[in-house]
Amino acid sequence: MWLFRSRWTLSIQGLDPVRNTGSARRILEALRLLEGQRLTKTVIAPADGRTRFEFDLGATLDVRELDRSSDSDIWSLYKPDRRVLSVRGDGAFSLGPGNEDAKYQSIAAPHRGAG
Repeated sequence: MWLFRSRWTLSIQGLDPVRNTGSARRILEALRLLEGQRLTKTVIAPADGRTRFEFDLGATLDVRELDRSSDSDIWSLYKPDRRVLSVRGDGAFSLGPGNEDAKYQSIAAPHRGAG
């Protein structure tokens, strides 16, 4: 997973939340605790791509766009089948081969093949 031009907050039980504006040391410590946790749920807001990732040991990662005027990706998830799922801050997503140009569509619109 890659986070781009986004604001994020990582909450792990027993720790103060860690934000993208935190020190490199704090961020690395929190990421070490996140390592090995399994992603169990993802909730994406169709209007702005704001996303909450939930993990099996209770951690949550909240991600939103950094700059409302940008149409760049907020995050991308690289899947084992070499497809890439990307979400933008305008409520659009793309799911396709990582070696092709992304084709975005609205999260709110009915779509097929996003599995």
